[in-house]
Amino acid sequence: MKLSVYKNIRRCAILAALILLLPLAGCSSEKSVNWEHRTVRGVVTLDGSPVPDATVMFSFPEGAVAGKTDNSGAYEVKDVFLGDVLVTISCVKDTGKVDSNPVTGSRPIMENILPAKYGYGQGIKMSITPDDEPVNLELTSK
Repeated sequence: MKLSVYKNIRRCAILAALILLLPLAGCSSEKSVNWEHRTVRGVVTLDGSPVPDATVMFSFPEGAVAGKTDNSGAYEVKDVFLGDVLVTISCVKDTGKVDSNPVTGSRPIMENILPAKYGYGQGIKMSITPDDEPVNLELTSK
């Protein structure tokens, strides 16, 4: 008899907990994520001239994807999420100078030839739409 009383109390406690938690099921304070994406193609130019060997990165809350430009400045980046993105572009070239370090040895000094306003921490804010229109990135040195 004593055992069945404890079983009933336990069952009631579990049932009460489930009833109290039921309204919370399916609720979330986070915004829903738009999982739609597309391949983005375009050309990167600086003052009207193509930028070869540049890295084009599309960043969004769920992550980032990147691609490289070819000799004509054309790029293709797959799996770019639709909606607001931050695009950063960099093009790192060898300066011809060498950094000599007794610990790490000699290594070439590299620099980004594009203005800092297009690089990491800054970039171009834009919205990616589902259409297949090219996203040409027309950069200026000023």
